[in-house]
Amino acid sequence: MTRGISTQRSKKLSGSADIWTADKSLQLTALKTMAFSYCVSSRQTLCRLQFERALRMDPGFDLEPGEKQHPLWAPVFEQAKKRISAAANKPAPARKSSVKPAPAAQ
Repeated sequence: MTRGISTQRSKKLSGSADIWTADKSLQLTALKTMAFSYCVSSRQTLCRLQFERALRMDPGFDLEPGEKQHPLWAPVFEQAKKRISAAANKPAPARKSSVKPAPAAQ
């Protein structure tokens, strides 16, 4: 698959309102297809971002057994899983208190 075909496929999928208003399983399939297209065209960051979107949409999202062995997207998928897991386990930042301390006694 050439980069041009992958780019066309990804643009077609990402711009389709029908896909993004469809049920979750179709959206997940579209995200996986886009990720694969980005990976085969050497755009690993975009590939990872699609996998991350899928994992945020469905934390149980996974690749098929044969897909888990692919040299291009399997490592990127594992990286996305680690990033999503790390973000989920990261403590929320401390909030600044809006209460002002009492003035010191004189």
